[in-house]
Amino acid sequence: MFIILLLQGLVWASDFLIPVTAAILGYFILNRPRRWLQRIGVSAVFSAAIFTGLLTIVIALLLVQLSTPAAQFIEMICPH
Repeated sequence: MFIILLLQGLVWASDFLIPVTAAILGYFILNRPRRWLQRIGVSAVFSAAIFTGLLTIVIALLLVQLSTPAAQFIEMICPH
C-alpha cells in the first residue's frame, strides 16, 4: 500500500520535481564552464547569454534534423 501511495505522490509532485531536478542538473553541468569563463574575464551575464544562445541553437538544430523523419512517420501512420 505504501509503494502505491508513494508512486502516486511522485506522479502528483512531478509538475514540481521535474523542473527543479532539471535546474539542479543544469547548474551542476554549467557551473564548471561558467567558472572557467569567469576566470578568463567573462562576466556572469555574458556567460548566461552564451549558454542560452548555445542551448537555443542546439534545440533549433535538433528540431530541423528531426522534422523530416517526423513528417515521414506521420505520413506513414496517417495517409491522405
